[in-house]
Amino acid sequence: MSIITIATVKATVGTADTVEERKFLPFYNSSERTLNRILGDTLFARIVAAAADPGTDVPADDLIDEFIKGFLSWFTYQRSLTRMYAEPDRNGAHYKNDSNTVQADTRWLDQEKKVAGEMRDQFQQDLID
Repeated sequence: MSIITIATVKATVGTADTVEERKFLPFYNSSERTLNRILGDTLFARIVAAAADPGTDVPADDLIDEFIKGFLSWFTYQRSLTRMYAEPDRNGAHYKNDSNTVQADTRWLDQEKKVAGEMRDQFQQDLID
């Protein structure tokens, strides 16, 4: 159960509706894990329950609208930016330039490595905990 939708992420940060959901999804899942670590398991569970059934837990609903939507949206967007620029496939990493497919440069790869490392560290810390 997601607290917000990818459509909410797109609307909050102002991306085009045509950006594919799959480009956001792994980063959204990571954003929720980060939120869980910030709030703790008990409050996070209340937030998830409130998101599933709006109106039953007014303080959690207010918290979602006022703070959590923005946090999850911008955190997801920040981490997904490199994937919106270029994508790895079996022949390396490429982006579209007009009608051509162009090889992404090493700066993109450095950023992608950084994001992947941050996500790995997050999962590693959860595993250790």
